[in-house]
Amino acid sequence: MWLLLACIFVGSGLRLRAESFTSKDATNWFEHASDQMNLRLPNSMPFHLRVKFHAFPGLELLPPDRTEILSGNGVYEETWLSQDRWRREVSLGSYHAIETQFGDVRKMKATSDYVPSRVIMLMDALLNPISRYNMSEELGGHRHWKKKVVVGSEGHTMTRISSADAHTNLLDLETDYIFLPAGTLVMSRESDIVITREDDVHFGGKVFPRHIVVQASASRNLLSADLLIEPAGSPDPSIFNISGDPAEPGMTLRPIQPWMVRGLSETVYPPAVNTLSVLPDLLIRINITRQGFRRDVEIISIAGRNSTNPLQGAAEMLASARQARYHPGSIDGSSCQVQWEQFAAASTGSLAQRWK
Repeated sequence: MWLLLACIFVGSGLRLRAESFTSKDATNWFEHASDQMNLRLPNSMPFHLRVKFHAFPGLELLPPDRTEILSGNGVYEETWLSQDRWRREVSLGSYHAIETQFGDVRKMKATSDYVPSRVIMLMDALLNPISRYNMSEELGGHRHWKKKVVVGSEGHTMTRISSADAHTNLLDLETDYIFLPAGTLVMSRESDIVITREDDVHFGGKVFPRHIVVQASASRNLLSADLLIEPAGSPDPSIFNISGDPAEPGMTLRPIQPWMVRGLSETVYPPAVNTLSVLPDLLIRINITRQGFRRDVEIISIAGRNSTNPLQGAAEMLASARQARYHPGSIDGSSCQVQWEQFAAASTGSLAQRWK
């Protein structure tokens, strides 16, 4: 499946003409890809980015009138001049937020202190093409990476770097990154969230995709986005200095995982599920609010053991997960919203939690 999907994107002559990158060390591949794709490094070219995206509903197993995940068409705009002068603005349905950095002062205005799941997903794809978790021995040093050269249907070689992170008997939760010869990232799979980057252009010495697709298990669409990037020009300086007090450290459009925060702990446990042996294995994606509640609880991956329809009984496990309560995590003493993944492993009778 991975080879077939990767072959779809090798038709871009831009990617194939670049000089090849070689290294035996997986970390070097991640660092090289980050250098190629990160637009927000010191001395990077100032840019204006406009994104039109579509957020698809999640697999929540709730009645239609109780769907939590905000979906539909949205717009994201960013003007970046330097690391201490930028502006981000995003709209999706009833949610609207503006975040700015002007010198040492960061401010944020939003219609809600909860950032919708699909907005977090978009920001993750835009800001973190390569997670710092994979470039840090301290954070991700426990992972054992395997590097393999694969050949596409047109004879083009690619490099696949993977790590076996399976936590259940039924779900394949291996982490994968696929790079083209120049070291450009084409696809990634973390916690069974698959991100593909297509239709590259060169901008300011960087490689930038004009189309991004986010899927669950490489088959169910969660988000699609069309991107347009251009030089920033000379924007009005006032757009970087919005009114109001500086933002609290925990209020930001930047995706936050548990390893970034302190104090996150479960305080109210969900009720036990008594029929664990016949329920499916689930990978559940959750956002924990600044108040410690779970929001946007959805299934990313599911596999049944004793049923041809693994969705039967999964609603019971999701209902249980939604009732859990947490002591909120914090950054610099300010409570924050946190991304979370939870494995409900019925095949082994266990419950596990982890982050990206």
